[in-house]
Amino acid sequence: MKTYYEGPVVEAEIDNLGHMNVRVYARKAAQATFNLAAAVGLTPGRVSAEGAVVQIMDGHIRFYREQLEGAPLQIRGGVRWIGDERIGIYLEMLNADSGDVAATFNNAFGLFDAESRSPKRLPQEALDAARSLIVDWPERGQPRSLPLDDVTPPTLAGMEDNTSFVRFDGYTVSPEEADSHGYMDISDAKSIALARLPIKFKAQHRGYQPEDGRRIAIATIESRQVMFSVPRLGDPVITRTKHVDVGRKSVTFEHWSFNETTGAPISVLKQLGLGFDLEARRTAEFPEAMRASLAGNGRPDLADDR
Repeated sequence: MKTYYEGPVVEAEIDNLGHMNVRVYARKAAQATFNLAAAVGLTPGRVSAEGAVVQIMDGHIRFYREQLEGAPLQIRGGVRWIGDERIGIYLEMLNADSGDVAATFNNAFGLFDAESRSPKRLPQEALDAARSLIVDWPERGQPRSLPLDDVTPPTLAGMEDNTSFVRFDGYTVSPEEADSHGYMDISDAKSIALARLPIKFKAQHRGYQPEDGRRIAIATIESRQVMFSVPRLGDPVITRTKHVDVGRKSVTFEHWSFNETTGAPISVLKQLGLGFDLEARRTAEFPEAMRASLAGNGRPDLADDR
């Protein structure tokens, strides 16, 4: 494997749980992905000259170890599979001091027309260069609970029922969020559902505190985002969230994002989270009231107010 990213964890990347936020992992892996794309000839200059953009349309992450401020990170990897319009890559993030694997990534990127965002065939020389970067797919990088199967999105109308709710406020894509072609800039692998949520969001997500005084939060250990389309400047984005599986100490979320006007699907973000004791810094079972709220598709951070 070759190295495609190096850099430390900075204070702005630390969330309210005291460690690097899950979205920052995706952001750093996106930088590594574009560096790998450039290595096969899809450099920013060449792609722009051809009226195209490189986009990550599928991204899977397994989180292994929390990373704290100052941790020196490296991302290495290579190509896992090659198609006419997509290249799938495998990456792993390491803590350079300890050598521990912090997370693994499976990203799939393609070349798209900058104006229409229709997919383009990848140049033959890029495909040939990608073959020289093929690496083995280690077991630690393979999905555990969120498979890489094809995803068929539901309709927005089908999500309008009592088992779904708006977890995050809807928004309209603003000029600050758009690229020079009038599409939402997704080059940092942002989660569409969470695009407006700050890294530190204490006011919106506090640790649930049961009667024994422990503070229990939910820490993501696996995620996958699939993009179906890219929203344009002025598009209204709305998200419907479901808790599809709740166990003693785990919960699986699905955040489905749509164009509110047309009903067209934009993306799905799937997340597997574990109960996390904020003082002991280890996994924990959900308190009964918190689990009941999750099972009822409620807001776990409001469970003690119900």
